[in-house]
Amino acid sequence: MGATFSFSSGRKYDKGVSCSRLMSDSLLRGIRLTFFAIFIRHMSPPSFASPQDTRAWLLAMLAFVWLVPMFLRVPAQMPRWLRTGVELATYAVGITLLLSVDYARERIFNLSYGNLIIRVLAHMAIFGSLMYLFTLRNRLACIGILPFVMAVFQGSHTEGSWVGELFHCSPLP
Repeated sequence: MGATFSFSSGRKYDKGVSCSRLMSDSLLRGIRLTFFAIFIRHMSPPSFASPQDTRAWLLAMLAFVWLVPMFLRVPAQMPRWLRTGVELATYAVGITLLLSVDYARERIFNLSYGNLIIRVLAHMAIFGSLMYLFTLRNRLACIGILPFVMAVFQGSHTEGSWVGELFHCSPLP
């Protein structure tokens, strides 16, 4: 998925879209995917009830139906301001839902509680696209970034190293 975002960015760049626009689109895509990862994890039936009941399943299905306006491409005939308004309203209701639901097992809303696979894809959407854009049309830079990435991964396993500290650093608790 990270690779497809990168290749898509390359095609858009070839069509004349600016690098700054492509970078902001990559960041926005990553934020949306991160929200999706957090939303689907909190809105799953096991989060609401243990054991799961009909109410939990209905609430989960309602939440997933609510995702449609967030991620569906609204028809182009609709004015941009209205599309933006629908999207922002949908996110506002989604955030309100996340913060107001009674979770099972005394759980509370937590930003670090999200679907791991989708969170990894969100990171790839951001960093894969940005690395691609920074090395766009420069094969030497593209090849040169690979040893750097490998060194970061290798150094992250060394106890007490600054690379390990940086690699495992998170703004979230």
